[in-house]
Amino acid sequence: IIPVIGKIIVGDEQPYKYLTKTISNFPSQEDFKKIIESTNFKEVKYRNIFNGIVAIHQATKIINA
Repeated sequence: IIPVIGKIIVGDEQPYKYLTKTISNFPSQEDFKKIIESTNFKEVKYRNIFNGIVAIHQATKIINA
């Protein structure tokens, strides 16, 4: 439905097709957390907002000087 709305509002559905494909290909919050942890970030956590439509991830990276 998002591409249809894009076509109606801005006259082009292609960017919205790309958007919906990108959204469906993005990992879940928990999987993304694991990806972040695998790159040596610590204290990785996330918070869902808008009933899980949006997630804010937070992490700490300690750099040895």
